[in-house]
Amino acid sequence: KLVNETFQKLWFTPTPHHDKEAMTRKILNITD
Repeated sequence: KLVNETFQKLWFTPTPHHDKEAMTRKILNITD
């Protein structure tokens, strides 16, 4: 549950354009 909440928090938090790629990698790491 904690991971899911973190995922949702990351997902809905606005991310600067230059952080999009890092953000995607972070999400992939969480789901992996």
